[in-house]
Amino acid sequence: MSSDVPAPAPDTQADAEHWKKLGNDKLKEGNKMGYMSAVECYTRGIAACGSDASKLRSQLHSNRAHVNILLRKFVEAVDDCRKAIGADPTNIKPYWRGARASHFLALFQQAAEFCDSGLQVDSSNDELIKMKVAAEKELQALKARRETASASKPDYNPQEAMELKGKINELDDRIDHMKMLAHGKERDRRRMALTIQHVTSEDIKESRLFRPVGRCFLLTSRDTLVEQYNAECKGIVEELPKLQAAIQDLESRKDKTQNELLDMMKGGSAK
Repeated sequence: MSSDVPAPAPDTQADAEHWKKLGNDKLKEGNKMGYMSAVECYTRGIAACGSDASKLRSQLHSNRAHVNILLRKFVEAVDDCRKAIGADPTNIKPYWRGARASHFLALFQQAAEFCDSGLQVDSSNDELIKMKVAAEKELQALKARRETASASKPDYNPQEAMELKGKINELDDRIDHMKMLAHGKERDRRRMALTIQHVTSEDIKESRLFRPVGRCFLLTSRDTLVEQYNAECKGIVEELPKLQAAIQDLESRKDKTQNELLDMMKGGSAK
């Protein structure tokens, strides 16, 4: 973030709105540097949100998801969409953005689930309907390919073998990235739990507590701070199983792709 960006006054709601507007302005620049600055602005806005600003928090997470999709950071985008929905289930945008990011990750079942959840909020949303149709089409095509692969062993084709190997490497990278993300979230959960234990201890009962807001620190009541950390912990606890399920899905697809490659290599001589 450049030094000429004006910092807002240390007011929670005004601060979050400031970073949201600045992030929107950076997004309109339409280039990678602008996108990266927008992510930082939205991140600061999220940190500034009070526990009662659920709609604003949802918008900030949803906006950051949109930029992460533009930066091809699809795992992070899905994470933000889940948080946006958790903060405000009536916000329709994160359902579609979560489905789109999942589609880019080839997690078509997850994409369809985002669409189903969004359609419960807005049953006539054309974008969600189209995305669900696309996801279900990909699922059917994937099922057909698996059935075909299991029915016969293909002849060895060097070009197809290279493509399968590339797909395996790509799945490996996604699995490693998601495992790192899950590990980081578990670390954050433990850190927050220790922080809650510390701020509620009798040893600092009379101490003044502050929380970071952008470049400032705001005096915060103990109850508000504990409520905020408990909410964040709850969000992580709810998200970890979904991350693990996504990892298992990717590992299953990797195993099937590896078996497909092995079957091809055993199928016969090169064409």
